[in-house]
Amino acid sequence: MEEAIVRTVLVTQKLEAFERLQSEFEASLDFIQDVHGQRRFSAFSVAETVHYLHALWICACKDHLLNVSTHSRRYEGNMCLGLLQGWQEGKTAAVVAFLERKLDGLAFVGLTRKIEKAATVLPPHEDLAQRLAHGRLVLLNRRMNLLRALDAIFVLSEHDLLQEVHAASVYYGHTPQQIEQQRAQQDDVRSSSVLHPLLAQRNMVVMNTIGIHVIAQQAARGRARFWRVVTPTDPSRPFAEYLMRTYQEQTSRSQNVQVQGDLLAQAHDAIIIHSPDDRILVWNQGATALYGWTEQEAIGKDIHTLLQTCFYASREAVALVLATRGHWQGQLTQTSRDGKRLIVESRQIFVPAKAGQAAVIVEMNQDVTEREQFLQEQAEAKARELALQETARQMDAFLGIASHELKTPLTSMKGNLQLAQLQLTHLQQPETTFDETMAQALTTARSLLDRVERQIKRQNRLVNDLLDISRIQTNQFTLQRTRCDLVRIVCEVIEDQRILAPTRTIRWHTLLPQAEVWADADRVGQVVNNFLSNALKYSEAGTPIDVHLEQEETMVRVSVHNQGPGLSETQQQQVWEKFYRIEEIEAKSGSGMGLGLGLYISQTLIERHGGRIGVESTPGEGSTFWFTLPFAPLEHI
Repeated sequence: MEEAIVRTVLVTQKLEAFERLQSEFEASLDFIQDVHGQRRFSAFSVAETVHYLHALWICACKDHLLNVSTHSRRYEGNMCLGLLQGWQEGKTAAVVAFLERKLDGLAFVGLTRKIEKAATVLPPHEDLAQRLAHGRLVLLNRRMNLLRALDAIFVLSEHDLLQEVHAASVYYGHTPQQIEQQRAQQDDVRSSSVLHPLLAQRNMVVMNTIGIHVIAQQAARGRARFWRVVTPTDPSRPFAEYLMRTYQEQTSRSQNVQVQGDLLAQAHDAIIIHSPDDRILVWNQGATALYGWTEQEAIGKDIHTLLQTCFYASREAVALVLATRGHWQGQLTQTSRDGKRLIVESRQIFVPAKAGQAAVIVEMNQDVTEREQFLQEQAEAKARELALQETARQMDAFLGIASHELKTPLTSMKGNLQLAQLQLTHLQQPETTFDETMAQALTTARSLLDRVERQIKRQNRLVNDLLDISRIQTNQFTLQRTRCDLVRIVCEVIEDQRILAPTRTIRWHTLLPQAEVWADADRVGQVVNNFLSNALKYSEAGTPIDVHLEQEETMVRVSVHNQGPGLSETQQQQVWEKFYRIEEIEAKSGSGMGLGLGLYISQTLIERHGGRIGVESTPGEGSTFWFTLPFAPLEHI
């Protein structure tokens, strides 16, 4: 009974490991068959040689998992790992020797004579001649492929060769560190020999699936078995016949049980065998490592009471699946000795009772707590991201609607204000005389109307920013590009700002008489205006503002420097974000009110013109905001 349980556990682990390897094995075997003559490569690069060694190793891994006889060293997997490791250290000769050895024994003369003989005998063996001719072509293709592999190695310098080897080894997962891990895996229990018909059957199914016809036959003598690859009847398939005598008992029954029992005890996964009423019968080292209780402490205990098992379905549902299907797989939540809650991936097998032997359940548990927590955190983060995206979408829609609704009354207010200003200007004509009281009242009214005009302009700028954001987010933002002079654009913005802030000094520096760019003049002026208004707002009234325009190869650069408080490195990154405002920096002049959209819009405008934008700043020494635009190409003249 113990032998059956041990074999069942290890066979299950082997089959599960192969399931993870199967797709790569099938691709690797297909590539090996191509190299060995099913295809003639026009060239065979160093990377393909690395691929060839990798494929041989993968096929050897499959043989270990499914216990295929390796007496013929069919794939030489461990040797291939050594070759890959040595090649990365510059040991090319060993790889060359390996490929050269693959060229041995390709007897074209003998095959040609057999073809001639088959064609001349009476009656002619046409089918045999055809098959031999195809086999000769396969062998020729193989030789050509291997020679091209050697040619690709020989034409490269040592430096270039090692670079290609390293790059390909990284791609196929064979860095020196990975090779050490891959060699260590050969000592894993899943690579040990466990003779079982399920493994042989799985091997045959897989080989049949990929086109090599395999049959299983019961040998005449005793329990010995052999599996034979049938000679193909289709001449388009490779001529090959292998006799694989395997799965024969090499040791006595008692020795085999002892060896496999030791392997079960040393398995990394927690393996627990318990009775149908949940009393623990076997508790391996993996279970001790995972849960904390020793074998002596666990044997005889109720497994679910000891581990405080929580079923995602119900305990009865799991028992029903085990009784009807014989196996169950799913997640459980359990508790270790130190009180830590664990999420385990559990695979359970029901081994029915036999004569004189009670039924048992084999439970193999793997700790997936960190993986599940990571997946849960990912899911929560994704949900938060989707919620934020939806909130942003709704906000963008709201901004679009709100800004349009605000624009209408602002336009009406601006029109009425202009009418009032015209009427007031008419009343204040020189030829019109008023008493002192009336004159003072008109002057006060003029001042109030000017203040209202400033407030309307400020509100209008905010609404325009909201409209720009809405257009940007909905991809309705368009540029009206023409050939324009950037020097003139900057000069006009400077003059406007000098009128708005007559007490401030704005210094203009350029050696270029003109700088023609292909741009939307109003939008570029909007960026310069934003830079200048921020510079004036966040610097002391007595400090100057410097504006520079200069050529940088094929670009023209505009920069605005102020002597304000400066920005930290973090703030320099954040100022370009939507709605970002630096609360700790106080506005020195004008209104501090703003939405934190100006620089975000400026960045979008410049980047859509094909330019770059940035800031250079040191805390306490002021800031320089700059952008570059490409000069207008000649074809736009």
